[in-house]
Amino acid sequence: MAQIGTYCNGDPYVLNPPGGGGVRIGGIAPVCATDGARVMHGTMAQNGGGNQGFDSAPNIANTTFRGYSAALNIDPGTTGSPIVIAPSEEIAIIKSISQPTSKLNGTDNRNRIGRFGTLTVVTQAPPAGAFRPGLTAPSKVSRWVEDDVNFDKLRNLPVPRFDGELTALRLSRSIRWQSNTWDTDNGAASSVSAVWTDWDSRYNATVYRRIADALVLINCDIHPTVKRDLVVGLVQRGIDVHARLESGGNFNNGNGGHALMKGYIALAALLLDSADMAAHCDPANGIKFVEDFQHSPINQEDIDRSNPSASGVRVVNYPANSLGGPEWKIDSGNWTSSRRGSEPASTYRRENSNWQMGVALAFTLMSGGRDVWAHPVFFDYADRLAERDWFPGEGPTGYGMLSTYTHSPTPLQKDAWTAYRSTPGMPPVWDWPAP
Repeated sequence: MAQIGTYCNGDPYVLNPPGGGGVRIGGIAPVCATDGARVMHGTMAQNGGGNQGFDSAPNIANTTFRGYSAALNIDPGTTGSPIVIAPSEEIAIIKSISQPTSKLNGTDNRNRIGRFGTLTVVTQAPPAGAFRPGLTAPSKVSRWVEDDVNFDKLRNLPVPRFDGELTALRLSRSIRWQSNTWDTDNGAASSVSAVWTDWDSRYNATVYRRIADALVLINCDIHPTVKRDLVVGLVQRGIDVHARLESGGNFNNGNGGHALMKGYIALAALLLDSADMAAHCDPANGIKFVEDFQHSPINQEDIDRSNPSASGVRVVNYPANSLGGPEWKIDSGNWTSSRRGSEPASTYRRENSNWQMGVALAFTLMSGGRDVWAHPVFFDYADRLAERDWFPGEGPTGYGMLSTYTHSPTPLQKDAWTAYRSTPGMPPVWDWPAP
């Protein structure tokens, strides 16, 4: 019988040594099946190609989820044959669990996948407490173990809400037992994106808020086992993001679809003391994350050219004294886009605001967190979100830009901000300069 085990995050591995008999996978639950014409619960091997073999639900307009290819679906439930892995071969096998057809509709089926799981086939048993190698890593030898994690970089502050620990317990299960999803831009199962832990038909706002909650909670005095599970799960995602970047990928656009990829790797870089991870976080080495692509200071060009767009959608009229202030722009390089410098109530600004305050606070609390993030304007913009409604002269409003949004930050994030953002030792809250 093949030797099997689990990595520190709970993901399984199977040993496939040279000179052995190889590995055969005869079936995986849930069985790949069809619902009408839709193929669901497919399985792929790492580096499966430009399309995907997980789910055949058709794309909606303006959605870049890769098209389905039956040839890439190696699930025994659909092929009728076992997955055969030759002796001494190392590979990741990724299994999908599709959302029910009833949860898809004609306007939003982005989240066709509910969760993914992965089995890593290795040629040598990993050491005790090893992290799983990144899904894209060509070598399946683990680079880090749990003992490498420096928990001293995190805080142990009182939880600012009574339900915080219950929230953490739910998050720890979702992070520990779910792998990373198909990425919409690069294709192949060698990509990494966020985990859709629940059905969320609106740009994954629920998911992003939960991850922001997790980052806040690991800086709180929660149960040690819960904290460990949260940290291990988040660091594992950072390792996956790192492997994707090392193979030449990036997460530098995609509207909000790549949000928090930087959060994962920045946390891993900090807690694992990884210089090569930290180098990827620094925009000076090339913009690789949507957070760095979309956050920038207001410049003179913004002020000079802020006027109605060609499509008739009003864009921001930046006052002169906003120069240098932090801004979020969905497309920072395209002045013809109606989404550049969107006004306060624009859809995309709202959808990308629900997690930023919590993530910025979490990395501000961590020892060295802002340094490894290496993009100060992100933190200034979070201060702007939380403390000021819009432009200089309008006065601080306290969560002004967030208070009326459907997808505002969670009460945990808001309470943590109120409790800890301005405590002694924290950097001053950014504000517009005096006129």
